[in-house]
Amino acid sequence: MLTSFVLVSISYAQNFPVTPASPTEFKRRNLGGTLGSAVTGVRQVKPKTVTIQYIAVSDKRTFVSTEGKKVTAHLLAFEDGGAAPSEAPLTLIKEGKIRLLVDGNTKPNVLPLTRLRPEDQAFVKALEKAQLAALKGSAEEEK
Repeated sequence: MLTSFVLVSISYAQNFPVTPASPTEFKRRNLGGTLGSAVTGVRQVKPKTVTIQYIAVSDKRTFVSTEGKKVTAHLLAFEDGGAAPSEAPLTLIKEGKIRLLVDGNTKPNVLPLTRLRPEDQAFVKALEKAQLAALKGSAEEEK
């Protein structure tokens, strides 16, 4: 009789929940016996592959900050490349900031346009102006 009580107590103790390791996981006690332990509430989640497309509006070039720091990067539009191209101009300067994809990085850096030397600021503004002129010219040709 004592043996059956001990076995029931051991099996009950092994299935008694302990503090959760995370909100979705609950671990069970391991008493180290031959009965083992169990982990419940754990779901296997397949990793998703996410493809991010950026629209580069310039070739790779060296940008220089006002402090003299040089960085080789592509100038990116603020729109992503996932949508179909539209007739609207790309946003190169948004709220006074630009996006650069620095050579060797996978995520773009957003920085104020004023942090670039005047020559680089003029380059970005000239690209934006040329893009607007090209869109305006193509719209006039269609008429």
